[in-house]
Amino acid sequence: MNSGTLSEVAPIARILLKDPRQAWSGQADIRGQWKNLGYTEEPDYERACAEYDAFVGILRRFVPEVHLLPAERGTGLDSIYVRDA
Repeated sequence: MNSGTLSEVAPIARILLKDPRQAWSGQADIRGQWKNLGYTEEPDYERACAEYDAFVGILRRFVPEVHLLPAERGTGLDSIYVRDA
């Protein structure tokens, strides 16, 4: 398969991720955004970070290149998704 071809089923060769620590500055930041974004409940910052760390640990076992985005002042609660086609 051509490395420039998108696939829903081929093994992932590289992935770019956004850490919740880099997207959110903490629970207070979440508290100020979640309702306006239409979330059904307030996300738990500590739980999100723990789940993210576990997820990245699994990915690193199977994906040759795991890249992490740096912190960016303009990002917020809606800046991380598992998949946003």
